[in-house]
Amino acid sequence: MQSQEVSIKPTINIVLKPDTETLDEVVVIAYGTAKKESLTGSISVVDNKKIEKLFSFRIPYYVGPLRTGNGENSKFAWAERKSTEKIYPWNFENVIDVEQSAENFIRRMTNKCTYLIGEDVLPKDSLLYSKFMVLNELNNLRLDGQKISVELKQKIYRDVFCRSRKVTQKNLI
Repeated sequence: MQSQEVSIKPTINIVLKPDTETLDEVVVIAYGTAKKESLTGSISVVDNKKIEKLFSFRIPYYVGPLRTGNGENSKFAWAERKSTEKIYPWNFENVIDVEQSAENFIRRMTNKCTYLIGEDVLPKDSLLYSKFMVLNELNNLRLDGQKISVELKQKIYRDVFCRSRKVTQKNLI
């Protein structure tokens, strides 16, 4: 630790500099800190990359519920594992097959068509299908008996349907 005298001001900017020499002498434990020489039990070293990963890691939305590591499949899980080891932020890519998990996610989000047997279709309540239905209705829109341009259809969709959660007559005016 380095001390320094400063004059009294309304605002004082303080910059802390790391001191890695004294950090090596202190061990962080679940309920405080202790000196290395006074600690009994096992010590596990966690490098700075693992600590950074803890703060920056986010599970991708398409991974979803994780399957158990013993090969059991759940009808509610679609994440594919590469190994049975425990998952941590720093080994996520090594344990989870991200590409296959994304593929499984897409497969779970699609249904099978009842008219074209075996063909994949979007669920009726999905956002993409809803957008398709709105644009399909806009295809029938005519001004003075003439179809409107694609650009105008997209502008109507953006300005009317993407601005608020609910489209009402009041919103249209």
